[in-house]
Amino acid sequence: PVRCPAEMLAGQRARIMRHQGLIVCMEAMTGPAMLLNDQRQILTANRQLLRMLGKDDVSSVVGKRPGEAIGCQLAETSPGGCGTAPGCAFCGVVRSVVEALDHGNTSIEEARLLIGTDTGHARDLEVTASPIDLDGQRYVLLAMRDIADEKRRQVLERLFFHDMLNSVSGIHGLAVQLAEHQVASGAEDEARRVMARSAQQLIDEIEYQRQLIRAEIGELQVDLRDEDGSQVLREVGEAYIRHPAAIGRRLVFGEMSAAALRTDRVLLRRVLGNLVKNALEATPEGGEVILGCRIIDGVVRFSVRNPGVMPPVVQHQIFHRSFSTKGAGRGLGTWSAKLLGERYLGGQLSFTSTEQSSTELTFTLPVAS
Repeated sequence: PVRCPAEMLAGQRARIMRHQGLIVCMEAMTGPAMLLNDQRQILTANRQLLRMLGKDDVSSVVGKRPGEAIGCQLAETSPGGCGTAPGCAFCGVVRSVVEALDHGNTSIEEARLLIGTDTGHARDLEVTASPIDLDGQRYVLLAMRDIADEKRRQVLERLFFHDMLNSVSGIHGLAVQLAEHQVASGAEDEARRVMARSAQQLIDEIEYQRQLIRAEIGELQVDLRDEDGSQVLREVGEAYIRHPAAIGRRLVFGEMSAAALRTDRVLLRRVLGNLVKNALEATPEGGEVILGCRIIDGVVRFSVRNPGVMPPVVQHQIFHRSFSTKGAGRGLGTWSAKLLGERYLGGQLSFTSTEQSSTELTFTLPVAS
């Protein structure tokens, strides 16, 4: 997309700066805000935005588009910058600004951005784009609000008030039956095993959430040891055969080659477990999920394949925090797998999804030297 020449941009900025009422209002806003021209380039920004970006001078963002100023991964890796990558069609920032520019409507959208060219970190924002007509020219005031804490709270509420309550209710029900001798004769041992397994799953889920919070703030400790990747994957698969997500679906092992790794076993189980669970939830009843582990070109390649193809909106946001096809309060599975797998284990997570080959999530790690 065409950008304004430097001289034109300077002229637009000079005209805008004469409207001191607008500048004062922007500075009075409690959140980050920027004013864009009709080419979506920043003309000015308030101190809240500069503080969020760690900048001292507004000139560091003038002329850039929003994603370029914020450090969006798509903007940094796409040759045309912010708004030109295929995934930008689903970006709340781009959609809200286009709505304000083209139709003159105030638009409120949620935006999920990955910051940095590597795994980086996630930024969940609510953006409000408002059209402003000055001197015969249309501009857009783009205000932002950080909603990461709200999204995290939704996930924790879902976890503790729904998922964990179900688990605790199941354990309590079995305990009552055992205490009141309501369990059929000869089935007591199996009931105790189910209780123990359910309690352990509950503990694992709580510990996982604690690990994820530490990972997001950079405080997670990694315990590297020599492991066999195929054995870890087999353990994960066998655990998920009994998972509720596997009901009515087949979980099978494909090629499983011994693979020596130097890794953190607990974190690797988390990564692979999230991929397996995601695949099971995306598989229709009667479908099959195939797990594999093999060595290719000096790396261990874990694969989780399920039938079906992901629609474009899912493909472009699958690794974004808070994005989910399963409703509000979900959406940390593939994001956390990418966070733990790439930032802490040094691997690479990717996927392919086509009508011919179904959907396959792959995670690669270097072979132990």
